[in-house]
Amino acid sequence: MKKILAIALAMLMLLAMTACSGGEEVQKFDTSVKALEAVWNAMPEDYKFFAMGGDLEHPVDNAPGAYNYTEASALKNYFGFPEDKVAQITEVAGLFHAMNLNTFTCGAFKLSNASEMQSIAAAVKDSVLSTQWMCGFPEKLIVMSVGGEYLVSFYGNGELVEVFKNTALENCLGSKVLFEEVIE
Repeated sequence: MKKILAIALAMLMLLAMTACSGGEEVQKFDTSVKALEAVWNAMPEDYKFFAMGGDLEHPVDNAPGAYNYTEASALKNYFGFPEDKVAQITEVAGLFHAMNLNTFTCGAFKLSNASEMQSIAAAVKDSVLSTQWMCGFPEKLIVMSVGGEYLVSFYGNGELVEVFKNTALENCLGSKVLFEEVIE
């Protein structure tokens, strides 16, 4: 009986130490497309819009798609991703509102070095906030970490951005918001 009690107490202590370690489980994704699909597929139907994914050479209807990340100026123009940080990504996925990019634009960037997440996120935030908008203005910007190695930034209509953010937080373990900004 004492052995059983000792084992039970040892297991309880181990469980308590694990719970107190603060180490939240992080969901891993095979690709940046899969990271965006996890969010898009979980979006409430009332908030899904006619979307396009990918790039001009490889478009995808109503789903995220792989984006050619070798053209730094295109990444800057579409996502606000700073040209001087492009060497630090290994793949990109995109998801856009099909009628107006300022209504919703999202990029998922796999970083070659996840320890650079915060500094690259700050550079993306600064780049998007310094954009001179021409046709309509996005209302809100979110930059977040998904899966520990993906930087996901999205901007557009405030309500759509908020729902996308909450869907990511609820459906991708370990996701966290790094920056949340109103675009003025």
